[in-house]
Amino acid sequence: MKSLSNHHFNHLSAPSLLLLILTLVTSSTLAEIIPGGEISGTWTVSESPYLITGEIDVPAGSTLTIEPGVEVRFQGYHQFMVHGRLLAVGAQGDSIVFCAEDPGTGWHGLRFLDTATNGQLASELSYCVVQDGRAYGNCPDNTGGGLYLSRAKAEISNCLITGNESTNGAGSWGGGGIACEYSNEVTITGCQIVGNSTGGDGGGIYLYWSSPAIFDNFIADNNATRGAGISAVMYSAADIRGNQISDNAGTAVYLSGSVAWLVNNRIENNGGSGIDCFLCDANIIGNLIAGNDAYRGGGIKMTGCDPWITNNTIADNTASQGGGVYATFHFVGVIVPSLPVLTNNLIFGNTATSGEQISMANNCVAMLRYCNVQDIEAGGVSGTTTLVEGNLDLPPLCAGSGEHPYVLGQNSPCRNAGTPDCSALDLPDEDLLGHDRISDGCVDIGAYELLDVVAVPDEIVSLTAVLLPSYPNPFNPRTTLTFRLPAERYAQLDIFDLAGRLVIRVWDGPAAAGMTTLVWDGVDGRGRQMPSGTYFARLVAGDVVRTGVMMLVR
Repeated sequence: MKSLSNHHFNHLSAPSLLLLILTLVTSSTLAEIIPGGEISGTWTVSESPYLITGEIDVPAGSTLTIEPGVEVRFQGYHQFMVHGRLLAVGAQGDSIVFCAEDPGTGWHGLRFLDTATNGQLASELSYCVVQDGRAYGNCPDNTGGGLYLSRAKAEISNCLITGNESTNGAGSWGGGGIACEYSNEVTITGCQIVGNSTGGDGGGIYLYWSSPAIFDNFIADNNATRGAGISAVMYSAADIRGNQISDNAGTAVYLSGSVAWLVNNRIENNGGSGIDCFLCDANIIGNLIAGNDAYRGGGIKMTGCDPWITNNTIADNTASQGGGVYATFHFVGVIVPSLPVLTNNLIFGNTATSGEQISMANNCVAMLRYCNVQDIEAGGVSGTTTLVEGNLDLPPLCAGSGEHPYVLGQNSPCRNAGTPDCSALDLPDEDLLGHDRISDGCVDIGAYELLDVVAVPDEIVSLTAVLLPSYPNPFNPRTTLTFRLPAERYAQLDIFDLAGRLVIRVWDGPAAAGMTTLVWDGVDGRGRQMPSGTYFARLVAGDVVRTGVMMLVR
C-alpha cells in the first residue's frame, strides 16, 4: 500500500487515529489506496482495486501503465489528470474500469492536459470502461464528464463511455462523455458511447477547435441541448466515419462554425434532426439518415450553409417543415443563404406539413443532380430548387431487411443511375455494407451500392457479417439473437454487461452461410440470472466486429 505522510494524522484524536489505522490495515489486504499527488509506474491487477482519495496526476515526462482487469475507484470528487502518458490497455472481456465509489457524487473524469503541446507520446485507452464522471463548476471544469482532452494527444479505442455528465456553469460547456478542446491528434474508434448527458453541446462527444478522427463508434442514448450524439463547434474539422448514431435525445450531429466530413454513418431514430448545420461547411457523403424526428429538418437541417450532400439515403424522417431536408438563411448584417448541392441522393418516405422531402426557405436554393426524390414536382418539394439533370421520381424498390432495410433491389431504378462523372465527388471506396462504391464507372443513387447477383433477383447480397437487432428488446426473460454470414466461417457471439465484463459466450465455432438464430435467456455462463440492465451483444467473424444493445427488464 502507498505510504501516507505524517501530516495526514497530526490532527486526529487517538480513537480516530486507531479507527483509521484499522480501516486502512483491513483495506490494504483488499485494495491499493492512492491518497493523491503525482503517480507513475504500473498498476497491477493483483493490487486492484485502486481506491483514489485525492487528486492524482501523471506528470510530464512520466508514464503510468494500467494492466487489464484493474478497477480504479474514486472515493470522492477527484480528477485524474494526465500531463505525461497514460497506457490503460485492457483486453476484450478484461476491461479496465474507471468509476466512482458513489455514483451520485461521481468523480471529475480523466483529464488529458497539454500533452500535445509538451511533446508527450500519445496516451492510449483501449477496452476501458469510463463511467460516473461529473464535470461542473467554471469552464473548463464543467466540460468533459468522462474524458476531457485539452491540447492533448490520445488514442481511444474499444472503450465503453457511459453514465457521465457535464453540467452548466460559467462559460461554455459540453461533452457529457468526451470533450476535445484545441486537440487535433486524437482518435476515437470502435467505442460504445452511451447514456451520457450535458446541459450544453455534445451529449456523447463535444469538439471545440479540434480535428479528431471519430471512426466506427456506437453512439446512442445520449442527451444534450445541441448535438446529443456529437457536437462540433468553433473551427473544428472532424472526420466522422462509419459510426452508428442512434436513439439520442436530440439532434444526432450538430455542426456550428466548423468543417466536417460525415461519411458512411448510420444516423437513425434520434429525437431531433439527423444532422444540423449552422454557418459551416459540411461534406455529407454515403450516410443512412432515417427515422429521425425534429421540428424542422428531420433528416438534415441547415442554416446559412452550403453543404455538399452526396449519395445519402434520407428516408422516413419527420418534421413540421422539411421532413427530409430543410434549409433556411441566417442574418449577420447581411443575409447568408443556404445553397446546398445534392447529388446521387435517395430521398423518400419523409413526412412534414410543408415540403415533405425538401423545404427551402426564402433566399435559399437547392441544386439537385441525379437524385431520386419522391414527388419532386408534385408537392414533395417546397421553395426554390434547381433541377439540373438526371433526377428521378420513382419508387426506389428497396429489398433490404434487418439492419439495412434500404438496400436496393435488383430492379431498382436507382441502380447505376447516379452521375456518370464521379471524379469530383470524393466518394469513399466502399458503401455501408463494404461494397465497392464505384463499379465499372457507375454509381447507384443512395447510400447503398448493389452488386450484380446472378439468378437471385431482389435479394440482399452482403459481403460482410451482420448482427441483426435482438427481439424482443427490451426483454424478459429471453431474447432472440440472429447473425448473418456471407460464407461459412468461424464466429463468436458474446454478451457483455455495462462494465464490459463477459457474461456468457452464446456461440463459439464455425457457422454456416446465411442466418444463425440463438436465444439468450438472461443468464451468465454459470446459469445465474442476470439483473435488469443494459447488455451488449458482440459478434466477431473474421476481421468483422458488430455490436448490438439489449435491455433486460426483470
